[in-house]
Amino acid sequence: MGKAITDAMTAEEFFEWCHRPENRDRHYELERGRVVEVPFLGEMVEVVGANADSLLIAWASRQRDVFLCSKQDVIWERNPDTVLKPSVVCLAGTRGLDEHRIQVVRELKPLLVVEVLSPHDRFTPFMRRVIRYLRSDVPFLWVLDPEEQLAVVFRGRQMPRVLSAEEELTGEDVLPTFRCRVADFFTLAPDVIVSS
Repeated sequence: MGKAITDAMTAEEFFEWCHRPENRDRHYELERGRVVEVPFLGEMVEVVGANADSLLIAWASRQRDVFLCSKQDVIWERNPDTVLKPSVVCLAGTRGLDEHRIQVVRELKPLLVVEVLSPHDRFTPFMRRVIRYLRSDVPFLWVLDPEEQLAVVFRGRQMPRVLSAEEELTGEDVLPTFRCRVADFFTLAPDVIVSS
């Protein structure tokens, strides 16, 4: 018999547990060794996450040493382990991700994490998630709010910036040449502008 869901798990045990037949169609994360089931976030959250993925893929296709992963398990803390699945992670490097194992954030060198705010998100737990990313040396974090059609940009110790749908979001020095309208994240047919 395997570990009970209430016992602390390692990331490796969690990965094996999630891939059991009875758990495959559900969404789980690991918070400091404890399994947490994440509810279905809603169609709009899925659309916004897919748009972010498409916009960044269009940009990354012209870059060297950058690749993306979407909704993939990443270890953010060890002892006890925390495994989160951000909407999109933009990474430095050229190798693809191995879908058969959990990736360790310090091995991946993330440049950007994108999270989409869902109607189920409560402020305090969500901000804990944001802080965890920033403490893991993620230089750039975008939080997309479908309901308000806003993007909140976090950079290290700087004050977060809130951008409305009409404003332009750029990759600054972290993702040079990337830019798009914030509204593009919230439409069914986003357009990305890639400058050389």
